Amino acid sequence: MECFVKDCPNHSGMTVEGLRFLEFPWKRDLLKHDAWIGSLAAGYEDHPSPSSESRICNGHFFRKDSAASLDPEHPSYKPLFFPSMSKEEIKQLRKSCRERLHQVKK
Repeated sequence: MECFVKDCPNHSGMTVEGLRFLEFPWKRDLLKHDAWIGSLAAGYEDHPSPSSESRICNGHFFRKDSAASLDPEHPSYKPLFFPSMSKEEIKQLRKSCRERLHQVKK
């Protein structure tokens, strides 16, 4: 299995500790599904639509150990990190996510 995110090198044959693949939230959670699609569209204008077989690895979520939070306010609700991002963009986004997570916990 390969990660659906364009240019992501992660696949199920890798021996990366903690690497997991999450299925798209389809009928069971349309709000989350739309958030995931919107996140992919923002990262890649020409990204294809997912199929029922498509999976995203947990490397694209803020908290890899608790990927795909059920809380829409949580930074791990949708994929945020993409291979096209610079290290500085990722650093700034992680900082913003930590601040947002702190606000959610209050």
